[in-house]
Amino acid sequence: MNGICRRWDLHRLITPDRFLINAVLMLRVRNVFPDLIVSTLMSTMHLKRNLMPMIIKPPSECTDNEIIVFKGMVSQGRQVTERGLDDLIKQAVFLAFHYEGDQLAGVAALKKPRKEYKSRTFQNAGVVEQADKFDLEIGWTFTLKEYEGLHICSNLIQNLIEKSQSHNMYATTSSKNSRMDRILTRFGFAKVGAPYRGRKGQLQLYLRH
Repeated sequence: MNGICRRWDLHRLITPDRFLINAVLMLRVRNVFPDLIVSTLMSTMHLKRNLMPMIIKPPSECTDNEIIVFKGMVSQGRQVTERGLDDLIKQAVFLAFHYEGDQLAGVAALKKPRKEYKSRTFQNAGVVEQADKFDLEIGWTFTLKEYEGLHICSNLIQNLIEKSQSHNMYATTSSKNSRMDRILTRFGFAKVGAPYRGRKGQLQLYLRH
């Protein structure tokens, strides 16, 4: 099959288009559509998806509804404690929203963690001496299940990093989360210290200089 028909390409399409593009590719296999038409249709679908908005802004510029929706998405991930979450969200540096059409499909944030929380995190990982070198944290990443595989989390993290290139950052994730491990490594984070017990399971610390 032509290179444009790779599985990776299909996963980058938004959900409503998958039925259409799969039908087009099936017709290609049956020699109903020539390669040029298939290529044009695929390019159109990718362009459509690239027009979907990603919004990144400080919490102070978010509407009340955006804050509420952001919190709801984060809570769905079941990796955070609800207590005090509203205040923490409002203290973040940037909140990132990824939409597919009218649907909010994923979120992430660049946080400025409280000193005691950051110190405890680094201490638990066994590298407390490095805590003062890192003032920002990538976190609160969540993508709705039906949009997984569309690289939404990667795009959100990449754009948040670009917003604060001059800062050292850290992130934590489940030590069993191989997908997040690949994403963080791709964007310059390195696994540091030992896995430690968090409220929601075993966690791993990652640092980016």
